[in-house]
Amino acid sequence: MKKWLIYTGCLLRGLIVLYLINRANNEATTAQTVLAQQKAAETKAEGILSNAPRDLVISAYTWQKREGGSTAVHSFSVHNTSKRHAYKAISLRFFYFSDLGTEVGRIDQVIDKVIQIGETVRVDRLELGMLPQHTYGADVEIID
Repeated sequence: MKKWLIYTGCLLRGLIVLYLINRANNEATTAQTVLAQQKAAETKAEGILSNAPRDLVISAYTWQKREGGSTAVHSFSVHNTSKRHAYKAISLRFFYFSDLGTEVGRIDQVIDKVIQIGETVRVDRLELGMLPQHTYGADVEIID
C-alpha cells in the first residue's frame, strides 16, 4: 500500500508538471499568434511593397538620334504618384522600333535619382549608345 501511494504521488506530480508546461507553451503560442496576426494586419494596411511600374509615371517623353545615328538622346519627366514610397533609383527599359513599328532593339538603364513622394523629376539628355541601325521610333517604360 505504501509503495502504491508513492507511485501514485510521483505520477500525479509528473502529470501536474506536464500540465503546467503545456499551459505555458499554449500561452506563449497564443501570444505569438496574436502578435503575428497584428503584424500581418499592419503590413496589409500599410501596403509595404513598393511597385515602381504602378507608382512612377513617365511624361513629356522625347527622343532623337545624334549625328551618325548610333546614339539616342532621351528626355522625359518621371512623377512619383505613391503616397507611401520614395524611390532611390529608376529602372527603365527603352524600346526601339523600325519604320514599320517592329521592335528592333531594347536597352535597360538604371538612373540614380531620388524621387520623393509626390515629386516630379526631369531627366534631360540621357544618352544611350549602340542604337540599332534601322531605328525610327522609341518608347520607354518603368520596370522593377
